[in-house]
Amino acid sequence: MNAQIKELTEQLPIAKDVQKSIANRLESALTKTGSASSRLKMASQSMNALAKSTSDDESGYADLFARIFEIASQIGVDNKKPTEPKATREVWFDADSPQAQAILASKKPKPRKNKRVADATNLVEANQILREMLENMLAGK
Repeated sequence: MNAQIKELTEQLPIAKDVQKSIANRLESALTKTGSASSRLKMASQSMNALAKSTSDDESGYADLFARIFEIASQIGVDNKKPTEPKATREVWFDADSPQAQAILASKKPKPRKNKRVADATNLVEANQILREMLENMLAGK
């Protein structure tokens, strides 16, 4: 059992069985998985259930714990900025459809590289370099 929880419950002027119940419920909240907010909310609900099942004097302490954990669960909510919705993919239309024509008209066309043109350009450049090298060798430079 967590030493801090045990020390806290022993300071309360309530029956030993209620102290043990509070300690067990808090220990359970520590061992569960989930977000801090959801675990604090679970502890609050557990303390509310305990408050309803105990006498008036002891239910006050359980109710106090329940309220503290309820407030803490609201503090524990991650309140970072909402994320922007992700862009959806474009819907593909038949090229002759009005929707496709509108999309095509609204976008600036991108130049497309043709692999054959790029290869041919590189081949012409390579031939020119080789020709220049051969001419320089023959000229004795």
